[in-house]
Amino acid sequence: MTSTFKYQVKAARCYRQGDYNEAIEQCKKMIEVEGDNAYSHYLIATCQELKEDYEEAILSAETALKCDKKHFDSLVILSRIYLNRNEHEKAREYVLRGLEAYPEPIPGPPKFFFTILKLLSIIPKFSRVYKQAEEEISNPNKSNEKWFQWAKEYLAWYERSKGGEPSPTVH
Repeated sequence: MTSTFKYQVKAARCYRQGDYNEAIEQCKKMIEVEGDNAYSHYLIATCQELKEDYEEAILSAETALKCDKKHFDSLVILSRIYLNRNEHEKAREYVLRGLEAYPEPIPGPPKFFFTILKLLSIIPKFSRVYKQAEEEISNPNKSNEKWFQWAKEYLAWYERSKGGEPSPTVH
């Protein structure tokens, strides 16, 4: 068990419970132990965005980008915040950078995995696991694909209207 694992678990638990301040504190402890890294700063930015502390979220996402200039999730946060603030030049900048950093598709689990789970789903305990697995991991790229589609729509809107009509909403 790595020295930061306990902080990662605590941060995840706090995040799920909506205790974003404590999740941020746990991420800061991870940074103290590991040093600066894009993922910890991204998690902090996510919590700050959920708290509607947008200025701090921007700073944290930008810090993540100093650690990894192509950190896709931080670019997504920044594009979303600037869009919601109607700062379309900045939003466009981060959308373009996000498209450049768009991750390679993550392969889904092998088909036999779902076949086995489906067979096991006759057991009530596994039925719930099968349904959850089918929803959550059958397409591990779902949220990225939604963002990618939105990004293309946003750029087309930007070129077409230069802010003269309402922008497409972020998914």
